[in-house]
Amino acid sequence: MGKIKILFICHGNICRSPMSEFVLKDMVEQRGLTEQFEIASAATSTEEIWNGKGNPIYPPAQAELKKHGIGKTAYTNFAGKRAQTEADCKAMLARTQQEIQQRRAAFDRRASELLDGYHSTEFLPEERAK
Repeated sequence: MGKIKILFICHGNICRSPMSEFVLKDMVEQRGLTEQFEIASAATSTEEIWNGKGNPIYPPAQAELKKHGIGKTAYTNFAGKRAQTEADCKAMLARTQQEIQQRRAAFDRRASELLDGYHSTEFLPEERAK
């Protein structure tokens, strides 16, 4: 079986989606499952990308991750993370219906095919086995 690819999205990719990316990476790493996942985050806009270079994670978001011990390993190190737009993925986790609709046309998928970021547990191996 190939890697499970997860892409978190938000408007600018400097707060919500990178925080989600690194929280999940931390959870995956703690369970020893890093080889089974490809986890990333991206923006639905280019607002935080200037001349081809994305802005870093918003400092208060970085502080919150650090407060919870996230970022101390090579797998969860977010120091070099920069805002970017979408990458190839199988599941896209969005917080709002607007974000899902923005991606709907880009990926030519029905909105219902995109996982609900608040309610889906489909990406966890133990939940997929049920």
